[in-house]
Amino acid sequence: MERINSGIIGLDELIEGGFVKGSSILIVGAPGAGKTIFGLQFLLAGLKNGENGIYFTLEERKEDLLKDVERFGWNKIFEDYEKKGKFTIVHILPTSIEKIKDEIMKNCNLFNPQRVVIDNITLIKLSWEEEKDSIGKKRKMLFDLISFFKLLA
Repeated sequence: MERINSGIIGLDELIEGGFVKGSSILIVGAPGAGKTIFGLQFLLAGLKNGENGIYFTLEERKEDLLKDVERFGWNKIFEDYEKKGKFTIVHILPTSIEKIKDEIMKNCNLFNPQRVVIDNITLIKLSWEEEKDSIGKKRKMLFDLISFFKLLA
């Protein structure tokens, strides 16, 4: 089973060498727990390995994300990869599940990333709860999105 480096010091040893290539990983935690930093560190590991990365944000602005990682010195690194066309941050307004899915798929098709982070799932859940569509349709949209990511791997 092929595995990829998570970029998180000590984690790969705990999970048999890294994440299974092509898997979808859900990181859960309270605000301030480090989910955003985790996702950006995962993307940074891929960039250093020659992989394209795309970060979808449903909440924070690009400028705020880069400011958050300035303390690690990553802001300049991400900006350099962005100039090389290897990394991008896409802000999506979470108005509906369908719009979120369409924007993610469209941008992935344009950018061809090997690593993708979507931050944060709570806003997808809120969009999900506001929509009147059947639970079956919502599950299918989520399944379609996860299946799409498996095709990228």
